[in-house]
Amino acid sequence: MLEPWGFALAAVLRRHRRGLFGAYVDAFAARLRDLGYVRFTARYQIQLISTFGRWLKSRGHGVRDLNERLIDRFLARRRFRCGDRGALRALLVQLRGAGVQTRPEPAPEVSRIDPVLGAYGEYLGKERQLARPTLINYVPIVRRFLSERVGF
Repeated sequence: MLEPWGFALAAVLRRHRRGLFGAYVDAFAARLRDLGYVRFTARYQIQLISTFGRWLKSRGHGVRDLNERLIDRFLARRRFRCGDRGALRALLVQLRGAGVQTRPEPAPEVSRIDPVLGAYGEYLGKERQLARPTLINYVPIVRRFLSERVGF
């Protein structure tokens, strides 16, 4: 495969091919390139999925165990950027699309906060005209804030 973004990212890709998601790093990087991500952001996201892979492996999980709950557990235990959740979910979608990760997602738990977050997400989408990826990143942050401050 022709390395995306040239030689500067080639070493990063080689290093991360050894991790839990190593077999999928090239496809993930190609998707980022095709979507127009700059090299710095692509490198960060590739390092993020590698870190996530080490975290999963240290807890006895494999690629087939990956789901949204594990992503949330990983992010809850670290300081993360707004785009981290979206990057890890994009990896999950990629794995499901490739037929690698086929385990059905557990039914989401419904809490008192869900209607509030639904209304907030709708407001952001319709009134503020924010894109869906932005909503995917913003709403969990508001969920955490409300859980910690209000006790929802």
